[in-house]
Amino acid sequence: MKNILVIGATIALSTTLLAATNAPTVQVSSKNLYKMSYSEILNNNIQYFKYGVGVDPITNLPYDHITLDSSLTQITNTGKFFNPTEAGLYLDVLMAVAKNEIPNTVMTPAQAKVRMIKTLNSLIKIQDTLGWNGLFNWYQIMPNGQIAPNGYGGVSSVDNGNMAFGLAAVIGGMAQYNDSESKEIVKLGSQILNSETTGWSQLYSPQKGLLMAGYDYNNKQVMNYYIDRTYNETRSSVIWAILTTKDLPSGYSVPVTAFSNMTRTFTPYTLGGANTNILMTWDGSIFQAFLPQLFINETEYSPFIKLEDSLNLQAQQVFCKDNGIPALLSAASTVGYYGYSTYGVPNLAETHVVGGGGENSSAGTPYANALIGPSNLKYAVNSLQGLAQNYPQVVTPYGFIDAIDAQGKTANTLIALDQEFLLLGLLGKDNQNDVQIYLKQQGDMALLKNIYASINSSKIPSGNSVVSVSGASN
Repeated sequence: MKNILVIGATIALSTTLLAATNAPTVQVSSKNLYKMSYSEILNNNIQYFKYGVGVDPITNLPYDHITLDSSLTQITNTGKFFNPTEAGLYLDVLMAVAKNEIPNTVMTPAQAKVRMIKTLNSLIKIQDTLGWNGLFNWYQIMPNGQIAPNGYGGVSSVDNGNMAFGLAAVIGGMAQYNDSESKEIVKLGSQILNSETTGWSQLYSPQKGLLMAGYDYNNKQVMNYYIDRTYNETRSSVIWAILTTKDLPSGYSVPVTAFSNMTRTFTPYTLGGANTNILMTWDGSIFQAFLPQLFINETEYSPFIKLEDSLNLQAQQVFCKDNGIPALLSAASTVGYYGYSTYGVPNLAETHVVGGGGENSSAGTPYANALIGPSNLKYAVNSLQGLAQNYPQVVTPYGFIDAIDAQGKTANTLIALDQEFLLLGLLGKDNQNDVQIYLKQQGDMALLKNIYASINSSKIPSGNSVVSVSGASN
């Protein structure tokens, strides 16, 4: 299998903008006697989305990242590009403000709705002129507000799936209101989603029985590798492809087997003194396991995934405690230089256990703790409060810094995507509930349950060897 994650929004910052050069790091400082409240954490992290900080004031699209100086107070570089995941989740953050779910000093609920309309109109223009069968690439935001294709050149299934679920949340959440702005938001969001169905249909491979990783915009052909692992954040895109093409004729719709055919790889693991077998993610990171729960209440629909989430979280907690890492491990900005690392627990990573790769396990990221919020909000809030109190250097004027290691040194970068993860994770099940409203409107709930039922018969293998399975049962 090729590493499909290189095309996901959740993986790589532009190497052209984040060169691996030495950068200053921030040393550990003394414990803060003040404990941030839940509202203060939300307000601090939405500061990234001020105009001119992490948002383009002309297009109202998010900037991928900002880099700070050694004091973590001044912006020294801005990554003025974005990917579909960042755009979709930015709209979800704005919707949360519009619904009074994020107390903040950046914008009012009315201003958030204006922003949403502006963002959606920008996306429609991009979809019409720079999209592929309704699906989105990565894009550069030019100084005059014009949009150009980013050099990356890939229409990612992963990114477009995340964006689609983000739009579904927007439509479901704003459909509850009768004001003209909310109705316009629902109309524009629906227009984008309704224009994507053909693209999703063309990304399914009947020969492989899997969803393809995307479309190579530069070479004008579909990518020749596939989304083939169940327990990665990529599963959201497969679920969306099945749901959105369900009404197409046979041969054009994506079948449920595109989900059940994905591989599940287990590894022996000792946890709490007991031997078990844990389902691995690709890099051993939190977001690969928990990101889909920003959209779907997987703990309700899949006892199998609920169990594996619990085991992976326990294993992460033990690893962090044993190694003195202040936050859970997940892909984030690199501590010590301007770059990006796939932080993960090595023995939970398929790339390490099966492929022999050396996962970077030296630092954690605040957003990983927040992603536990939809399944355990108390844990997410308490752990971030403790992090800010014990390591006050993580709190910057623009939100929590992206990564911190066992010595208390931090990265110097904040990423739009990770700020979105943090904010939406701390809203618990709110985003899930808005997606569910949309899916009920579309008559998709029975199909969604069938998708998860297709793997719920999976049994955790026993024994002391790595085992890979696929199909509806094993």
